[in-house]
Amino acid sequence: MCQYAVDNEYEGRKDINEVMKQIGLPTRDIAPPLVFPPYQDSSEDEPVRDLPHDHDTLGERMSAIRRERG
Repeated sequence: MCQYAVDNEYEGRKDINEVMKQIGLPTRDIAPPLVFPPYQDSSEDEPVRDLPHDHDTLGERMSAIRRERG
């Protein structure tokens, strides 16, 4: 997604420079677009963790908040 946005911006700047050159205006130097490494999903490699925010804990907290608010 990021690479797509960077490439589109680069192409847009090149188009602007081309138009400016055609009408005789000065153009800006454009740096080559950044190249992002490909995305690698490592979520399947991570072990399943027991998080403290399970449904029972959240339910207890919601009950406590309701009692405090009345």
